[in-house]
This record gives sequence, C-alpha cells and structure tokens, in this order.
Amino acid sequence: METLTPTWASYELADSGDRKKLERFDEFTLIRPAAQAKWKPALPGHQWGAAHGEFVKTSRGQQGEWKFRKPAPKRWMMQRKDLKFWVEPAPSGHVGVFPDQPCHWDWIEEATRLASDTVKLLCLFGHTRLAALAAAAAGPQVTHVDASRKAVAWAREHQSLSGLRARPIRWIVEDALTFVRREA
Repeated sequence: METLTPTWASYELADSGDRKKLERFDEFTLIRPAAQAKWKPALPGHQWGAAHGEFVKTSRGQQGEWKFRKPAPKRWMMQRKDLKFWVEPAPSGHVGVFPDQPCHWDWIEEATRLASDTVKLLCLFGHTRLAALAAAAAGPQVTHVDASRKAVAWAREHQSLSGLRARPIRWIVEDALTFVRREA
C-alpha cells in the first residue's frame, strides 16, 4: 500500500472499510472509526486482528475507549521531516495528529518560501498544533489560537521536541471566535 504522503513513511493508511480505518503509526497499528468508509475492507480479517489497539465507541455517542490487544506505550514520538511530536491515543479516539494534514504543512512551507514579504500566519482552532509548527519551521511569525490549555501545552512541548523554541510563535488560549472578534 502507498503512504498517504510520500515523504512520511512512518505513517500508513493500511486499509479501510466497515466504517473503520487501519493505520500504522511507526510500528504501532491502530483501528479507528471512519464513518465514511462504507465499503468492505481489502485486507483479510487476520491483518486487522493483528492491530495493537482499536478505539471502540460506547453507546453514549462520540466517547469511547481504546482496547489494546498488544502492548503499546501510552504515547510515542513520531517525526515527519523536522517536526517531532507525540502520538497519544485519547478517549476521543484521536491520536494527537491528523495524518491527512501533511500536504497542508507542505503547502504552508512552500507558500512561505515563495512569498516576497514577511509572512504572518494565524492558526485558528489550532488543535494538533502541527500546522503552526510547520509554519514556524518555514519562517513566518505564527499566532496559534486554541481554547484548550492542554492542547496549547502539548503544542509547546512539540515546539521543544522539534527544536523550534527560538521561532516566533504566539500561543493564545482563547476561543477562536472571541479572539477574532476582538482583534477585528
């Protein structure tokens, strides 16, 4: 199977179907919900069964829990290009990174490189913070806004891991809409 982004060999969307996706994050494979994957999986069941863990939704809706079949650390570090970050299965089913976003990070990097003036980037609803870090690595002044203190603290940790402490990133813990209304 091909990787989603050719320059990120440590992530792979191995298969999808039956409203799930089978993903590899370095050496750990996880099964997560994918409501849009209404088709049948291409890989045989034993390959899905070999996954380290699966996020299982509860009857209460979006919440759920991770069921691990094989030992896996609470979190593990991954890297894409010069960005380093933690992958951490959360009670929401998220893992701390959106694997479909690296094409956006590359676009930000390229657009910054081609810009004739200084670039200032506003990252609203920053969540996984990797777009802000990709931008900072490319050189712009970045303002990252997210209402979650935990998300911003994690972002700062990723900034250190990636060796970007000296880059100008303004971390703001605030509702994005409130921030925009005030700044406008």
